[in-house]
Amino acid sequence: MGLFSKKTPSIIQSQHEWKKWQASNMAHHLASLEQAIIDPLMERTFGHQLLQISIAGSPSLHQNSPIVNKAILHFSHPVQGLGHALISEPEYLAIANENIDVLILHHVLEFSNNPHQVLREAQRVLSSGGYLFVVGFNPWSLWALKKVFALARKAPWNGNYLSYGRIFDWMRLLDFNLQNTQFGFFKFPANNEQFMTSCDWLEQAGQKYNCFFGGFYVMVARKQVLGVTPLRSIKTRRRIIPFPVTEPTTRSSRFSD
Repeated sequence: MGLFSKKTPSIIQSQHEWKKWQASNMAHHLASLEQAIIDPLMERTFGHQLLQISIAGSPSLHQNSPIVNKAILHFSHPVQGLGHALISEPEYLAIANENIDVLILHHVLEFSNNPHQVLREAQRVLSSGGYLFVVGFNPWSLWALKKVFALARKAPWNGNYLSYGRIFDWMRLLDFNLQNTQFGFFKFPANNEQFMTSCDWLEQAGQKYNCFFGGFYVMVARKQVLGVTPLRSIKTRRRIIPFPVTEPTTRSSRFSD
């Protein structure tokens, strides 16, 4: 079994560990860099329904999206006062087919024991022409090197980091068209604020050329429209958490370079 392919703990356990780690300087830097990439992309989203699934739990990554109906999926109990919230497993979403227009998977694939199934569910619940955002840790990066030498085998260091190339292959099998890939966090991850600041030049250079060795990637893919957009199914054997049904629309890409 390879270095980055060991079985991961339960995603609920990893989420609890991530929430504790979120208070660190390193986590703040990561969140800031991810938000800087995601915000302008969110401004170009459209539709009726947006769903966020995140290992980080409650923090909103979709604040810049003009979509009105937004929900956050929780793996266990949601935090009160955060608006619409769902409780479900990312591998088996309690949502009807083709009911979501924008879906965000934030560090979910690398902490799931069945990441391909998570993508299959994403393909199922996304509407034709809907957009999928995948944020993940890059196994070919200084961040992954830190993972190798991390003493505590807890989130974020216990995940099964997946290359963007592998995810791209899975997306193609599921009839997604990749629209955009951006990388971030090019400096070596550390909690020392002075050291992190001294490496800002490396971050700027990596962002300028969108180098492939960033610590994380943001991939934007579009579910292919095959022929006429089908009517949304109202029959399912799954336990359904209802979303208002959206009308099928003709869409064009807003994320391609």
